[in-house]
Amino acid sequence: YDESKYLHVNNLRLHSVIAKFISLVPGRLLKEYLSVSNPDRIIYYYGIYRILKQIDPDIIITHLHLPLLKFAKFACPNKKHIFYFHGSDLHKWPMKNIKYLSKNIDGLVTICKSTMNKVDIHKYNKKIKTQVIYNGVDPKIYNREKKSKLRATSRSNYDINKDDLVIIYAGRIHPSKGIDILIDTFNQLVFDYPKLKLLIVGSPDGIHCDPNYYNELKIQKKNKNVIFTGKIEHSQMINIYSLADIAILLSREAEGNSMFILESMACGLSVIATNVGGLKEIITNEQSGLLVDANQIEKELKVQLFKLIDDKSLRENLGGSASERIRDHFTEKIMSEKLQKYLHTFTIN
Repeated sequence: YDESKYLHVNNLRLHSVIAKFISLVPGRLLKEYLSVSNPDRIIYYYGIYRILKQIDPDIIITHLHLPLLKFAKFACPNKKHIFYFHGSDLHKWPMKNIKYLSKNIDGLVTICKSTMNKVDIHKYNKKIKTQVIYNGVDPKIYNREKKSKLRATSRSNYDINKDDLVIIYAGRIHPSKGIDILIDTFNQLVFDYPKLKLLIVGSPDGIHCDPNYYNELKIQKKNKNVIFTGKIEHSQMINIYSLADIAILLSREAEGNSMFILESMACGLSVIATNVGGLKEIITNEQSGLLVDANQIEKELKVQLFKLIDDKSLRENLGGSASERIRDHFTEKIMSEKLQKYLHTFTIN
């Protein structure tokens, strides 16, 4: 990385000694004061604290973690603090954490309107500047042209035939993603459509994943047309999108601004997703994709899959509209420009 632009936390001398000392402090007190009790994480955050004290920035953007925000505030209490939340469950935080957040930040950024609208961030501080900034993709990497170019090679790597119809899911292996419903529905359809293939992309060992759920899914798959790829590096995901026809995300309760769906749409796949969180902000139903009711996933998924399987022109039309929508509204350039414009509001006296 460019050391003139990025600073990384170096390991502290006597790290193990400091960690043992921290472990002697009751976890309850650490949680109450710092919102974190893991000694290694505390030492890492302290390293960031030292860097902030050294560089003395004017604006500090903290991504996702409340404990890190606390250390940033300890280091620079009188600077502008922006909290950039990448998830979908901010409204589920304990009220004391929402209160702390509201009283200690100058700005809040979320990746979808759904997240922003569910939390009353102005309850304790009317002056917080809020902004929704959607995630963006790189259209030079994720596009229909590259998908077409890589398609034959990508399919051969997984023994997928030219006339097979491929469905993919990529992401965390967790019950909240509804993968069990996807596999169950696929198992019902594959008898009538033997050329269907389903790829499940993801590792049970990832952060916030569920190994037991993964094992249950492997038992549930029942036939060779369901393929578990394991972990695929993000740089190689274009190969997965290239071999696929349909992308499906069945989040049961919440979803922020799924990169899997954004990248799938950019590559011209037809997508099906539940109508939760930011998904319904990305997908215009029956124009750039298909939405299913999160309370009736099993019933509606089968209906929508039948539509796509039986109608190639529908798949192509949805995929074309999806790719255009991403190019017009969800690129890295658009994301960057919105963030720059937002940050500029903090520099105006």
